[in-house]
Amino acid sequence: MSLTSDLITRQAYVRIGGWQGDSQEINAQYNADSNFEQIVSESFPPQSMWDMLTAVENEIATSVAMNGDSVLRRVLHDTATVTSGGLIPETGDSGGTIIGNWGQVIGSDGIELTPGLHEDEIAAVVNGPTGLFKSTLHSFALRPPRIFATVSSLTIDVCTYDYNTRAGIIAEGGLLLFQACPNAYFSGLMSNLRNQDSSYSELAAQYAPAYQAWLASPTSSRDVIVEGQS
Repeated sequence: MSLTSDLITRQAYVRIGGWQGDSQEINAQYNADSNFEQIVSESFPPQSMWDMLTAVENEIATSVAMNGDSVLRRVLHDTATVTSGGLIPETGDSGGTIIGNWGQVIGSDGIELTPGLHEDEIAAVVNGPTGLFKSTLHSFALRPPRIFATVSSLTIDVCTYDYNTRAGIIAEGGLLLFQACPNAYFSGLMSNLRNQDSSYSELAAQYAPAYQAWLASPTSSRDVIVEGQS
């Protein structure tokens, strides 16, 4: 089964009593109410759920992007191509906003660059001797707002996230980015169900620790199992 925003949203609604009736009636509505038209919730209408779920996915994506060792970075992978002396990129080549830490930085010659030199040292390498005496150092340096390198152009492995695009997909019940992490989405959404109603706030407080633990986890296999959830 694919992990969709529709699935996470209806799991949240059934826990806050979003459908009315006996168990059979609620079960029927849970399975058939594809547009959440029968939901009875003054506090959390469907659009608010989708907005919160988008924010949760953005938080998950940022957590993954900040972890250079996470295997989940592949979900967000993009590249950013820039020339030496150009502005540090804010968006990937596909148009998404760059988030988190960079991955590898590859020069135009296919060799990985390291951040070992300062920009003045890079200039000395670039403008130094040619031929036999030319330096073989491969490095880049950041001097905001620009990036400098010992090669003319470079490609950076980055993580990107397009909030507006994802908001539209989530509002349409579409696929969530991190298919292997249903409980991170669910606990994240549930932890946001807070308002002046103390019962909602108490329920949200039950899920907040699991969600925060997932976001803070340094490991690559990072799906949190919420007690009572599978």
